[in-house]
Amino acid sequence: MPTLPKLIALDLDRTLLPVDDHRIPEINLRALRELHEAGVALAVITGRRRTTLEPYMDQIGLPILASSNSGTQLWQLPDWTRLASKPLEHRLVEQAVSLLEPHSLNLYFEWDDEDPMDFAWLKRAESVLQTRYFSEYGARGGTIASLEELPERQVLQLSMPGTEELVLEGKRTLETGLGDDVFAECVLWPRMPCHALEVFHPDGNKGWALGRFAQLLGLDISETMAVGDDANDLPMLAAAGRAVAMGHSHPQALALASHVLPDNGEAELGRYLLSLLA
Repeated sequence: MPTLPKLIALDLDRTLLPVDDHRIPEINLRALRELHEAGVALAVITGRRRTTLEPYMDQIGLPILASSNSGTQLWQLPDWTRLASKPLEHRLVEQAVSLLEPHSLNLYFEWDDEDPMDFAWLKRAESVLQTRYFSEYGARGGTIASLEELPERQVLQLSMPGTEELVLEGKRTLETGLGDDVFAECVLWPRMPCHALEVFHPDGNKGWALGRFAQLLGLDISETMAVGDDANDLPMLAAAGRAVAMGHSHPQALALASHVLPDNGEAELGRYLLSLLA
């Protein structure tokens, strides 16, 4: 039996949580409780912003670690103490927007979620995607006509949703124009559903978050395990001492994994986590 990891980091959507559900499966919650009781440190590291992560952390109900916006903000629960943050420089936001605007009508920003409007679309034309997003996530978002209307908050994430072909084209454009000044990835937004190019601080990724959590706990990265499924999970899967991928995962996640779960839904994760305690 492999040694029990001292820190387990978990993605949320399509890992802990089924795509079209608002409730983490009970077997997953049970597994987290039993791991916590066994002394294993736990972290949820997700692409969601804090306001859309909070209901699921309430379901877990444990004093654990969390990271929102794909590793750019780190939190300690239950009181949501901010441990670290990696916002984008404003000049890089402006440069990225100038490069991406010719490719898409839909550009999307997230910033510090203490603001009453914690996300916004750069408005060029009304879109079905915007309408669905506002319907899904409520009134905390809005639209802006130009970057001058962005609130004086630190931008955590710039995104360009669209077809897979479009977002890959956008990624190539950013790599040519900005190089290593930003960290860019192409992911699936399963609840919309669509692909999206997501742009962050060059160190703002899930691998950085996992490393900081291990450091804060006084652990070596080799003592950690990460579980994920999409492209934004690749940095933490590559960094972890043990990488586990969901059966439906992105091909690169499958290639990094030392263990792949059966593709029978998110409850397979709970069964696997409980097996670590057997």
